Amino acid sequence: MVFWGLQVGCGYLLPLLILIHPRLKKTIKGVMIASFSVVIGIFGERFSLIIPGTAHPLPFYPGKIEGFWGAAGSFPFTPVESLMSIGIFAIMGLFFILGLKHLELLPVNEGGEQTPVLEERG
Repeated sequence: MVFWGLQVGCGYLLPLLILIHPRLKKTIKGVMIASFSVVIGIFGERFSLIIPGTAHPLPFYPGKIEGFWGAAGSFPFTPVESLMSIGIFAIMGLFFILGLKHLELLPVNEGGEQTPVLEERG
């Protein structure tokens, strides 16, 4: 039920049908409903991944995570992983700035210039 109802129904089909419809795809309400439906579908996907793994408690050491060969599970972050995470966020920021510059995502006023998001009041 979670897979077909939430993941496929709310996560894929409903947004697809809304965004294909010629009248609904042009309204803010239609796009917002499609976006909210995708979020519900993602929740269903995460639910189906997390809940089955936590359904049965470990019988050997109650309250502890059992890793390979009976050792307690732990995961130290390495410098390489930290640098990769920082680099991913930096590239995402670079793409965002390049998108603002080249894709004209900011609103345009009557003179053809992009208006700043925050205007000074005076």
